[in-house]
Amino acid sequence: MNKNFADTEHGDFPMVFSDDEEAVPMEEAREQDFLQVPSSETPMNVELNEDPWTPMTAKRRHSDAGSSLAAISNGHVDYIPNGDIPNGEILNGNASFHEKEKIDIAYETNEGNFRPYKRRFYILLVFSLSAFGQYCAWNAFGPISGTVKAVFGWGNAEIALLASLDPITYLFTMIFFSWMMDVKGLRVSLVLSVFLMFVGTGLRCVTSDHDVALWTMTAGQFLNGLAGPVTQAAPPLLSSAWFPRSERTTATAVASLCGSLGVALSFVIGPNMVGGIDLDSFPTQSEFSQLTSNYSFLSQNLYLNKTIPLSETLYKDANHYWSMDDISKPSTPTFSDKLYYIQDAKSDLRGILHRTTHISGQIDKALELSGNGFIDLGNFINTCLGKPSVCDNGMTVSFWLKYKLLDRRQYFLGTSGSDIRQPGFVIYQDMYINGSNYIAVSVRTGEAAWTTHVTVPWDTWTHVLFSWSPRDGLTVHTNGTVASRSKEFSPTGSIQNSHTSFTLGRANNEPILSRATYDELAVWYLVLTDKEAMAIYARTSGIDFEALDAKTIQAKEDLLQEREDEIMRLLYIEFGVIAVLFVCTVLYFPDKPPTPPSLSSASEREDFSEGFKQLLRHKQFWTLTMIYGITTGIYSGWGALLALNLEGFNIGQNQAGWIGFYATIAGIGAGVLLARFSDFFGGRIKRLLLFLFFCSSISFLWFSLLCLRIIPFSEASLYPSSIIGGFSISGTIPLFYELTVECTYPISEGVTTGILTLINNFWTVLFLLVVMIPGIGTVWMNWALFASCAGCIPILVMFKERYGRLVVDQGIEVKVTNASDGELQDDKFKTRSIFSSTLSMAGVDQFMDRLHKSKESKL
Repeated sequence: MNKNFADTEHGDFPMVFSDDEEAVPMEEAREQDFLQVPSSETPMNVELNEDPWTPMTAKRRHSDAGSSLAAISNGHVDYIPNGDIPNGEILNGNASFHEKEKIDIAYETNEGNFRPYKRRFYILLVFSLSAFGQYCAWNAFGPISGTVKAVFGWGNAEIALLASLDPITYLFTMIFFSWMMDVKGLRVSLVLSVFLMFVGTGLRCVTSDHDVALWTMTAGQFLNGLAGPVTQAAPPLLSSAWFPRSERTTATAVASLCGSLGVALSFVIGPNMVGGIDLDSFPTQSEFSQLTSNYSFLSQNLYLNKTIPLSETLYKDANHYWSMDDISKPSTPTFSDKLYYIQDAKSDLRGILHRTTHISGQIDKALELSGNGFIDLGNFINTCLGKPSVCDNGMTVSFWLKYKLLDRRQYFLGTSGSDIRQPGFVIYQDMYINGSNYIAVSVRTGEAAWTTHVTVPWDTWTHVLFSWSPRDGLTVHTNGTVASRSKEFSPTGSIQNSHTSFTLGRANNEPILSRATYDELAVWYLVLTDKEAMAIYARTSGIDFEALDAKTIQAKEDLLQEREDEIMRLLYIEFGVIAVLFVCTVLYFPDKPPTPPSLSSASEREDFSEGFKQLLRHKQFWTLTMIYGITTGIYSGWGALLALNLEGFNIGQNQAGWIGFYATIAGIGAGVLLARFSDFFGGRIKRLLLFLFFCSSISFLWFSLLCLRIIPFSEASLYPSSIIGGFSISGTIPLFYELTVECTYPISEGVTTGILTLINNFWTVLFLLVVMIPGIGTVWMNWALFASCAGCIPILVMFKERYGRLVVDQGIEVKVTNASDGELQDDKFKTRSIFSSTLSMAGVDQFMDRLHKSKESKL
C-alpha cells in the first residue's frame, strides 16, 4: 500500500494519505515507541545552513538502498514509512521529496554553529539593571506615601494614580512593543525603553512646586511606564537568544526578578532616604479643640474656656472623674480626724481618704500619700475597671502622678492586687526589677494579662494615660506621646475575685503602702485616640496655646521643607542611575550573538501576526495567562500600596517598608532557586507552581487574620506570613514565563510573554482602580490577594503541560514502520538522543554511531 503526504492538518499534526485516500494523523505514530533502524549503509547526517540564525530546512540526499524518511515536526523526528511516495511536502518541515529507492534527510552543521558567549553575562547585567531601575522608579512614591501626602497635600487617590500609570500604559502599548521586539529586535526595543525611562525620571525632577509637581511627576511616571513592556516581557526573549538550554530558565529568572529587586530595594531606599512625618505631633490651638472622641468630645469654646469646670469640658464624656480639688469631712465624728470623703463627679460613688494631705497640684489641688495612708474610691465589681473582660469598647484611665522612690515594690493605683490572676488593672513600680524611673502598667482579665513598662521619672509631675481593648491591646501615653504599645498578652489562671475596690496608694488585697501624689483622675469606658491623649495632656499641663501655635507652625514648616528636599534628592539619584544605563545600552547591546546558543534558538518562529492569531485561540496559553495575571497582578498592586494598606492597622511606613523588602527578597531568592532547579530537572514546572500557590494561600490567609486581630497579632507573626507569601508568589514569575513559552513554541517569545504580562498589568490596574473608590478602605486588599491564590489552585491542577522547546533541545524521537505492509517488524526498537544545550557535530556523530550499532546488534 503506497502512502503519500499532503498539506492537510489534523489538529496540529501532519496527515498521511493512503491509496484509498484514508487520512491517518502522524501523531498516531508517536504513540508507538518502536523503530525499524535503517540499514548500516544509510548515512544520516545533521546539517545547518551557513548562517546559523537562518531557520533550518530539510535537505534531500539519495542512496541505492530502499529505506525510509524521517521528518522533524513539532520537536520530534517521526519516521515515515517508505514505498512509492509521490511528490509532496512534509508539513512544518518545508522539505519536498520524490520517489526513490532510498531517501533520508540530512542537516548540515559544524562544531561552531552552537556556542554560548561570555558577553552574555554583560547583556544580562545591563538588561537586569534596566528592569531594576524601571521598577524602582515606578515604586518611588508608594513606600513613602505618608510623607509624600503630607508634603504635597495629596491623598490616597493621587498615590494610587501614580502607582497605576505603569500598568495602565502597559495595557495600551504592549502590542506595539511585542511587535517591536519581534520585528525590530531586542536592541532597538531596549534602547527606546531606557530612553523613555531617562526622560520620565528627568521630568520628575523639574520642580517641587506643589501646584505643578503632580502634573510633572504624573507625566514622568507615564513615560517610565512606557518602558514596562520591554523590561517585563523581554526576559524569555533574551535568555533564548543568548543562553544555552541549561542556563535558560535561570537567565529568565534573573532578568525578570531584577525588577522585583528594584521594588524590594525601593521599600528600603525610600523610607531610609525620606524620613517619616506625623502632622499630628504638631497640634495647634484650633487642632486641639477640634478633636472628636468616639462619642462627643470638645468644641473649641469649651476646650479653651477655663471658667467652665473640666468635668463639663475636657472630661465631659468620662464615666468617672475625680478632680482631687474637693474633699469633705464626715458629717458625724469618726475614730480618726484624718478621714475624709471624695466624690466621683460622674456618679454617686464616694471614696474614702485615709491619712492623705491636700496640697497644690497640677491643676488646683492634689492628694498626697506619704506611705502611711491610702485612698479607696469604691467598689467597682462587674464594671470595666473591676472586670475588663466585660468592656466591649475597651477602657481608658488618665491621671497625673508624682512619686517617691522606695526600696520595695509599691502599688500606685488599680483594681487588681498583687496576684496577676486577679481581674482589673494595676500600676506599680519595682525599682530592683524595672529601675528607678520606670513604672509597670498591667491589665488583667482573669484569663490573660497585658503588661508593659514605661519611663516615668520620679519626683516629677507626669501625665499618664493608658487605653486597653482585647483587640488593640495596651497603649500607654506619657505627657501626650505614645510611650508603649503592647498587643501581646500572657495567659493566666483565674481565681475567685473578692477584691474589686479601686484603691490609690496600695494594692487592694495587701496593706503595702506607697508614697505618691495624684491629680486629675478620669476613666472612660472606651479607647481614646492618640490625638485625644495629646489634647488631654495639653489642656491640663497649662500650655500657652498662643506661643505654642507660633512655635508649632514654624517647626512644621521646617520639617515639611526638609522632607521635600529628601524626596527630590531621591528622584535625582534615580535619574542619575537611569542616565548611566541609557549610555550603556546605546554604546553596546546587540540583538543576539554571532551564533545561536542552542538548537531551539536557531529554529524558525512564527511571524508576529500569525503567532498573535494562534495565541488568541490557544487554550493552554489562556489558562496560564489568567492564572498568572490574576495572582501576580493583584500581588503587584497589593505590594505597591503595602504602606497604605498597613497604615490602617497602625503599622508605620518604615515597618511596612521592611515587610515589603523582606517579602520581595524572599520571592527573588525563590525565583532564582526554582529556576535553577527547573534547568537541571526540566518538565516539572507545574508541580513547582502548585506547591508555591499552596504556600502563598496559607501565608496570605495568615496575614489577613493577623491584621484583623482575629488571631493574636504580633510582629513575630506578621513578618513570616508576608515573607512566605512573597517567596511563593514572586517565585512563580520565571516559572510561568518558561512554561508559557514552552507550551506556545514555536510562537515568538516576545509575543507570548507580551500578552502574558499584559493580562498581569490589567489585573494590577483593576486592583488599583478599586482603591480609588471613596470610602472603600483597605481591609479588602488582603482578602482579595488570598482569594486569587487559593482560587487558581484547582485550575492549575487540571492544566496539561507540554514542553516544545525542551523536546527540540533535549531529545529527538524516531519511529519507523515496515515499508511493505505497514506492520511493525519483529525487531522493535526505540532510541532517544539526549543532546546537551549546545549541539555539536560530535554529539550528532555519537547519536548516529549508536543508531547503527543498535541495528547491527539486533537489539
